[in-house]
Amino acid sequence: MYYHQTEVSKRHVPSCFKDHPSIPFYCMGENSHYGEELSVLASQGYIVVMPDYIGQGYDVRVLHPYILYPEVNALSGLNMLTATKTLFKAHYNGKDLPKNLFLMGFSEGASYALWGSKLLQTTSANILQKNGLELKKTIGMSGAYDLKTAQLPMEVEDVAPDKDNNRYKVVNRKNAHHAKPILIANALTSYGFYDLDQNYNTLMKDSFFNCVACRVIGQSFTLVNLFNNKDLEDWHIKYYIGLAASQAGYPMLDENANNSATPLIIDNLLDENSTFSKKLVAASIDKWKSNSPIALIYLANDSVVTNLSSTNTLKRINFLSSINTVDSSVIDNTHFYCINKVINSKGEETTNGEEVIIDHQQSEPYSIVAALTKLD
Repeated sequence: MYYHQTEVSKRHVPSCFKDHPSIPFYCMGENSHYGEELSVLASQGYIVVMPDYIGQGYDVRVLHPYILYPEVNALSGLNMLTATKTLFKAHYNGKDLPKNLFLMGFSEGASYALWGSKLLQTTSANILQKNGLELKKTIGMSGAYDLKTAQLPMEVEDVAPDKDNNRYKVVNRKNAHHAKPILIANALTSYGFYDLDQNYNTLMKDSFFNCVACRVIGQSFTLVNLFNNKDLEDWHIKYYIGLAASQAGYPMLDENANNSATPLIIDNLLDENSTFSKKLVAASIDKWKSNSPIALIYLANDSVVTNLSSTNTLKRINFLSSINTVDSSVIDNTHFYCINKVINSKGEETTNGEEVIIDHQQSEPYSIVAALTKLD
């Protein structure tokens, strides 16, 4: 079971494979990179199940319940296991699935992998039983498990490799700078949509949510409209979130400026006893007892999802569980470089010739290779 990373559009998800006749029309022409992840794992002999999440792929009726609603996203994968068993039997003359089940996820999906593990050990244990499966191991790669004391504090602080002893282990200030408005917009629109009856004025600054400059083909878009439009490409959505952030006073055009996301949110949103803060605690998966092995893989330095989330989770679950229930592998990304890619004004991905240390957004292939050593 492979839970995918954050995708801001409806279309760039595992079900949207290029030129496949059964995919929705708005997926057509999308070169979904999830075929690469599937191929790496399947080439080693594994049957790979890759769910989309609510509000993505075929389901475009609602917003994706991003990160703050982990159980429903975890179940979007677990509920596929029964269908996988049925499909497998039909194609292999009644042969049953292998019994060993591995859960794996990257970034947003890493949280859902751990939540899936918790569910299978508690309220959803019947899914294992009725499908003759045994939870063998759960592998999380660079996940946002600790939302309350790691990931959200990183969003509202000014972070950089050379600030405050680099508590959050940032490798590239520019990557952190550009990621924050996207993560904040995704989380708060989802929260307002599902918890606050689509009332967003207690969450985000009006100038951020109502992006006056967000006009595509003559239409105005709020942040909700951006996320909930199946016709907008990934680069469109990210570009216009950046415009909205600039209007709210976030210095999008100055990558060396203070990158705290506080100009985008209502002042008391993160107060200790606020309803939103309690939601962060409830959605975190860093404090629970596991009876099944877990492996956490993360970068030594990560500018988008702080590895503080992984190290906190490692300590807390091991404290509550048997000794060494959770083990970890750290990828020293200072040894790996890539040519930086940028999106031009036409939405085309090009290179600027700049060689950079891999960061969160380039690390998934390296993490999967490391994860293969954990599958036993």
